[in-house]
Amino acid sequence: GKIRVGLILHVLDNCDFFNVRREALLDQCNLNEVSLIDPNSFISFIYFEKIILYLYKNSKDSLVVLKFFEKNNSLANGVLGYLIEISSSLQNAIETFEKYFELNGSIGKIELSKSTEDIMLEWKCFFGGADFVRYATEYKLAWWAKILYLIKSDSTDILKAVHFKHDISNRSDNKFYNDFFKCPVYFGQSESAIILSKNALELPLVTANRALYENIESFAKSIIKESGEISFFSNNVRSLLYSQLYSNGNFSREFIAEKLEIGVRTLSRRLHEENTKYSLILDEVRFELAKKYLENYDHKISHISKSLGFYTSNAFITWFKFSTNKSPQKYREDFINSQN
Repeated sequence: GKIRVGLILHVLDNCDFFNVRREALLDQCNLNEVSLIDPNSFISFIYFEKIILYLYKNSKDSLVVLKFFEKNNSLANGVLGYLIEISSSLQNAIETFEKYFELNGSIGKIELSKSTEDIMLEWKCFFGGADFVRYATEYKLAWWAKILYLIKSDSTDILKAVHFKHDISNRSDNKFYNDFFKCPVYFGQSESAIILSKNALELPLVTANRALYENIESFAKSIIKESGEISFFSNNVRSLLYSQLYSNGNFSREFIAEKLEIGVRTLSRRLHEENTKYSLILDEVRFELAKKYLENYDHKISHISKSLGFYTSNAFITWFKFSTNKSPQKYREDFINSQN
């Protein structure tokens, strides 16, 4: 599975809510800022699951996912969220999600089913353990429930009920769920879904904007096309290297391949398919860390050299000067002067 980097950044930007430092969370999950530069790129789902499980375990609050949603109160998160918010109707919003769900990654999908009495919008999570599925499901159904507030209608019974496959953590939380969704909430059901009145699909959204929708849709298509051409495998290698170098760990090809549960030849082949190679990624990560150390710390050049895996300080100085036309010491001095 893969996840859009923008979703990870959305969580990282709200670390204060979870009483966790951004740097500590990144270190905990073996991630780095280098692999999160482009919010529309993708990264392995594994990292997102680690972040979510760590945050919720640290919070010790069974309701934290819904409280987090309440605090942010933002539907238009990323290109897909914005597209749905400016859709012409609920039907159009659902069709948009089904068509462009890849913009957020491959965590899960929604399925629409109808009966003579009502409509069911079901969420199915494809990846993650039971705890992650629970948190992701509650957040996703909360998100769709909020979309209903954009419907232009005087009717107050559009959302009839919410179903969750998982059981409630604490019976005393039942009132919170009912108040949050403003309808009956049932646990231990055969599906996780929101139940809607049968006329809900045709109702227009107050935020509909057809002209803007068409412009954003063109951008959405370009993102999907590019993501199909560029895999996220090299990002995984980059993140592992960053973590290993940052902690003075093993950064050999053999070790990285072992961590990814593949052979060295497969590692090289898959990187070649993405028009890169191990030595280039290693240089990129070393360079980012070298700048970080020189700009933010008083480490001696010999210490930085050793941390980045160079055999001698002279080897590090030569390598760094080749990349910047400056010695490490000169680079540090220029950076300090630029800040004054």
